[in-house]
Amino acid sequence: MSRPVANVFVAVRPFATMTVAASAITDAGGGYTITGRAPGPYKIAVLDVEEIFGSPIYWVSQWYNNAGAAAAGFPTATVVTRSSGAATNLGNTTLVHNSPATITGTVSSAGGPVANILEAVTRSDTMTIVAYAGTSASGTYTITVLSPGTYKVAALGMAEIFGSPSHWISQWYDSAGISAPGFATATPVTVTPGDTRNLGTAVLAHT
Repeated sequence: MSRPVANVFVAVRPFATMTVAASAITDAGGGYTITGRAPGPYKIAVLDVEEIFGSPIYWVSQWYNNAGAAAAGFPTATVVTRSSGAATNLGNTTLVHNSPATITGTVSSAGGPVANILEAVTRSDTMTIVAYAGTSASGTYTITVLSPGTYKVAALGMAEIFGSPSHWISQWYDSAGISAPGFATATPVTVTPGDTRNLGTAVLAHT
């Protein structure tokens, strides 16, 4: 799963040099628009803004179309040809975080560990799922490669995902309501770069 990344620097460079010919910063929805470029071949770099100022980066820079990172990938970066009078949509670019975070935990019940529960990580402001993992036979789960930020975490019966009756009553961390009704009051979970956050044991009730 993915989510939009704001404040990323998108640079248009002429085909043969690393000179920046035009640029834009991504908005809250991850979108960007670069106008005024003459027709011709270009290469497009997606860079963490902090890199421009020589600071440590959170996002690993890359060229369109995922061809290497930063300057090292320039020779093999995909060429984008701008046609006269036509807009060129480059689609989605998926960045990798330089110091991803991890969320772990265990799901149990009165009868012991619970396997095959879907642990879903959502944005803190909407119920959009950005990452997930299933519990093992021992009830444990590990969700990796999370961008640092604030999330909410739900434990869901797999059957519920497919619209069938679930034997387990879903709940949000930290037991704040069940399923959608509890989202507004669910406890937020904040992870920092490189952080491993253990949410402890969620105890599910059976229907």
